[in-house]
Amino acid sequence: MTPQHILVLRSGAVGDFILTTPVLATLRQAYPNAFLTVAGHPARTILAEHLVDERLDIDNAGWAPYFSESGPTDQALSISRYDLIINYLPDKDGTLTRNLSNACRGQVISHSPHPPEDGSRHIIDHLLQGLAPLDLPLKREPNVAVSDAKRDAPFAILHPGSGSLSKNWPLDRYIDLGSRLSNQGPIAWSLGPAEDAICEQIERLEHDHTILSGMTLTDLGATIASAPVYVGNDTGITHLAAATGTPTVALFGPTDNRIWGPVGSIVRTLTGDAETPTEDRLNQISVDEVLNTVNQLISK
Repeated sequence: MTPQHILVLRSGAVGDFILTTPVLATLRQAYPNAFLTVAGHPARTILAEHLVDERLDIDNAGWAPYFSESGPTDQALSISRYDLIINYLPDKDGTLTRNLSNACRGQVISHSPHPPEDGSRHIIDHLLQGLAPLDLPLKREPNVAVSDAKRDAPFAILHPGSGSLSKNWPLDRYIDLGSRLSNQGPIAWSLGPAEDAICEQIERLEHDHTILSGMTLTDLGATIASAPVYVGNDTGITHLAAATGTPTVALFGPTDNRIWGPVGSIVRTLTGDAETPTEDRLNQISVDEVLNTVNQLISK
């Protein structure tokens, strides 16, 4: 029976959600007339507003009983309307899956959000594997919504931060790169809410630049999509850049890019020497190497 109401549950950071959009695109393609709902963090699920009919907040207190042994006592979240639920929330003991199955009227598929650590499968392929029981033609490319916000397009967007200092290419190299690239056009620096120290150093730069901060992901995506090139660390915004189709240079160090590398039409991932300990690999990536990669991408 073709499902009419589908729910996908996915938490995690920005990159985690972007790398889940192939699942939503696959479901939308297979079931164009179904009512498709995604439950996640609203600031991130907005990136899938073009793929889904409804977005629920995964932090809503109504979800809490589904993680307890006793289960929910009411149907405040109207789980009973769904005839297909795809769950990517951690559920080691099966409690969540059991409660969802008891509450809904159809099939519940729970699939671990954690891919194998041996590098044998990219996270996108791992997440799509959760749809295997449905035997659907798969769409592997990330698919994100961007706004129609109009901004002056910079020549390059640089994102020097991430969720972990260990994932950051040295800031002085970013500044050197930005200075050299500024000879070709204005530079925009994309900064997250917890990167005040980086912001202070960027504000003192003499070359033509702007700072992008405090934007919605769809507005930031629109700005990135307008730029000829993007350079960033292993972070959600780098996945966003790759998904918009902007030529993207991703700088990876301690994270396995075979699992977590950004996917897009024009992406180059620089990782340093594979024989070097992972914590030292970012230091092996030179400004010249990044600059040469940027020039190769924009010349195509």
